[in-house]
Amino acid sequence: MLDSGLNFWLGNLGLNILALSIYGLENKRINSALHNKMNALMDSQYQKLSFEVNITNKNDNIRIISKKKNPEIPEIFVFESRNGEKEKPLSSENFKNKYNLIYDIPDRPTEKLNQLTEEIKEEQQRYGQRIGNLNITINNIINQISEAGDPNRLSELRKKKDGIQTDKDELIVEKDHTQNVLDILEKYIFLKFFNEYQDKVAYTTYRIEELEKQHNKKSRGKLILVGKYKNKKDEIENIVNEMDNQFRTISSLITSILPKKEENHLKIWNRINLYDSLVDFSFDESLKRESAHFFNVLNKIKTQDEKNETLKDGKVISDLINFLKEYENSGVVLPGVDMKITDFVKALEKQNKKNQKLVDHSKNLDYAINLLNDLDQKRNEVEKELPKLKVLFNKDVDSSDSTEIVDNTSELNELKKRKKEIEDKIKFYYLGCMAKNIDVDSLDENSMNSKIHEMEKNTDLAPYFSYNEKSLTEKISQLENEIKEKNNDLKENDLFLRDYERDIKKLEEKEPHKYQNYSDELNRLYKVYEKLKGKLLNEYNENIKALINIDRPDSKSDLSKLKEVKNQKYFIEVSKYLGRRIDSFRHIDKTYKAARVDLISRKIFTVDDQMIRLDDMGTGQGQSAYLLGLLNTNDNRKIIALFDEVAMMDSLSLEPIYDKFKELYDEDRLLVGIVVQKADEIRITQKMS
Repeated sequence: MLDSGLNFWLGNLGLNILALSIYGLENKRINSALHNKMNALMDSQYQKLSFEVNITNKNDNIRIISKKKNPEIPEIFVFESRNGEKEKPLSSENFKNKYNLIYDIPDRPTEKLNQLTEEIKEEQQRYGQRIGNLNITINNIINQISEAGDPNRLSELRKKKDGIQTDKDELIVEKDHTQNVLDILEKYIFLKFFNEYQDKVAYTTYRIEELEKQHNKKSRGKLILVGKYKNKKDEIENIVNEMDNQFRTISSLITSILPKKEENHLKIWNRINLYDSLVDFSFDESLKRESAHFFNVLNKIKTQDEKNETLKDGKVISDLINFLKEYENSGVVLPGVDMKITDFVKALEKQNKKNQKLVDHSKNLDYAINLLNDLDQKRNEVEKELPKLKVLFNKDVDSSDSTEIVDNTSELNELKKRKKEIEDKIKFYYLGCMAKNIDVDSLDENSMNSKIHEMEKNTDLAPYFSYNEKSLTEKISQLENEIKEKNNDLKENDLFLRDYERDIKKLEEKEPHKYQNYSDELNRLYKVYEKLKGKLLNEYNENIKALINIDRPDSKSDLSKLKEVKNQKYFIEVSKYLGRRIDSFRHIDKTYKAARVDLISRKIFTVDDQMIRLDDMGTGQGQSAYLLGLLNTNDNRKIIALFDEVAMMDSLSLEPIYDKFKELYDEDRLLVGIVVQKADEIRITQKMS
């Protein structure tokens, strides 16, 4: 029911004033043309406007009063009275929450159907904001629970603290073990290479002295002879150098592998000096005999080890670890175990810790067998050349046979340079031995070798016997870095432990929160609502904007949204929603019930599976469908419906509008329903009493 303090006809001007009186200018869904007309009414330079409008429902228990008493002042005051109570100011926000003002001109109705989606956009934003506010409340409660004396939280903190303490204890053990390995490895390297370079400097000194003697000889023939002898000796010496490196590596490997009963063979082996062959022109007979002996012993051990199933498992895991380590920095998460490669490798290493010694033993065994085989081949090769070297050394050559003079100055200088480098190495390893409290000055060669072989029995050194000098030096740096990292991890653990101890102490002093038993549900709801808020305010908002802009010139930017497969379900639901909004509509001479309105294909699909193109609908019928869509709302707000300029609608097209008005009025959901149609004379027809 509408009562106006003004004497005006319910035409275009009347609807503008009525809409203006109830916050029409603040209603974004009213089109811009109508906004312009309402703004013009407020322009005091052209007209003076004052009014008082009263709107009541059919039971007269709701009254809306809007007043503009002073034509010079733009302020409009809106009040509300419920159940006969005193009038109270009604703000724009409260009006919007309680009442649904619909003011429209149904021009281009089929094109404007997509404007119904504006309501979806507003509702999505409204619910998104409400969910956001709810999530803020949930988050505050979660924080309050975490700060209150929650027994579950207290238990969880204690478990985490215990877990970190366990990690710390394990880390201390690992760090101590790494420190011990580093310590024994440094002692071993310093003593081993001090000893090796002592031997090398002795041989290099001998070679320098030999060359200096040759250099002082004046006989031209002797110099030629020396040149032939030198070339052959250099050739053999290069091979002997390789053999010596292999020999020393084999010594380290078999010391850790062979059983105690082989000690006598080891003593014989360790007395062999390969460089003596360059002086004596033959190898120590023990080299061939002991090589064959160790080759047989090691192969027997290998045959026995291959029956060990634990070793087989260890090898598989060890190979897997070595393979995965190449990709540790990739950041890839392994499917199935849901772990990063780095963490998975650590887990494998921890599991394989017991088997690793067996794997290292097996690798060293294979390596020693291969080295023995290669050493024996080189021995055979050199033994064929040593007699030739002896002949060149002993043979007298007539100086008249040749006029070439051999100059050994370059080789002599090179050897002296090499000797200086070796002496620098000796000094470095000597200082290292001193730093590790190894008094090498008091050790003779046998004692030094015995001490080295005793160290090689330490199983922690087993993985490194196959390393060369450079690799061992790099390993020391790696172990030092590991210790630094473990120390940093321990400091981090201490910080975490301190924080947990503080939080535990605080919780122990607090009373439990009243919602503590719902902590898991609240956390779950928070995640669900956060995701839903994101969909409503972001994803769904972008989708509905694309649909709203479908007929606008700038809609190309939104076309991709309309075509994306992932958005199709959303647009189908929107089409169903629009079908419910239009509900029953007339087309040509029949009434249909809409199931879906697809704005993308511009088609209406009826409940009986018929398809009607929007472009085929008459203007009046299209207007009717559009206005029905505006009226068929999903919310429970009271409706104030104002429809202007419906000249293209005949009585058949208007009848569904009046029927809907009556339905809404009977449900006490319609406060005002006005349809203005152009006519030659003013006539007001009341459809409801």
